[in-house]
Amino acid sequence: MARFVTIDIGSTWTKGAIVDLDGSAPRLLARASVPTTQHDLAEGFTRVRGALARDVGAEGATVRFSSSAKGGLAIAAVGLVPDLTLSVARMAAASAGGRVTAGFSYRLASDHVAAIAAARPDIVLLCGGTDGGNESHVLHNARALASSTLACAFLYAGNASIRDEVRGILGAKDLTVTENLMPEVGRLDLEPARECIRALFLARIVEGRGLTRVRAESGCDPKPTPLAVYELVAALARELPGWDDL
Repeated sequence: MARFVTIDIGSTWTKGAIVDLDGSAPRLLARASVPTTQHDLAEGFTRVRGALARDVGAEGATVRFSSSAKGGLAIAAVGLVPDLTLSVARMAAASAGGRVTAGFSYRLASDHVAAIAAARPDIVLLCGGTDGGNESHVLHNARALASSTLACAFLYAGNASIRDEVRGILGAKDLTVTENLMPEVGRLDLEPARECIRALFLARIVEGRGLTRVRAESGCDPKPTPLAVYELVAALARELPGWDDL
């Protein structure tokens, strides 16, 4: 029987369902929810899974789970032009488990760096400049960040022409380098940055508060809840007639 146990661990509630995919249409068999156990996220997960198993047999069911506990990854985005690179950074973050809690454009000043530190981001996303485009602002911002006391993860997704220089400047930081979010004006390449944010989500969210145990029990990695919703909307557009431009 093609049964799936699906559980979402949110900041407030942990909720789940059993869905049967046999037959001509999916059937919702049972639902359950408990307040999220912030001290140990696995505890709430186990309670929901147990409640679903009592209501409907879940033997052999495939388990999938998502999580937005902790509210996702807090991201400070540093770009060039607010309505270009910063908006693109928000697009990349939103569906990958992150949320942009601070945004800065053009050249970082000392008070900007202090504001980033005060925001306590999980990731600083440094971007800006098309490939072969602006270099001076991006390198200035890399140096300003390198001289800071920030101990979070850094993700560079800007001008590919100065990738090696940025890597050298920020080499003492926990740095990941990926493809430019906007290699040409009007052309976006979001997926490499999204994938890096997902990996950081797993490393920084899963390795705490019991999610390692949930991953071991379910046999799968959690999907960031915003990404799960993003993929659902994409599936609606792909699968339902008349919804292709959703």
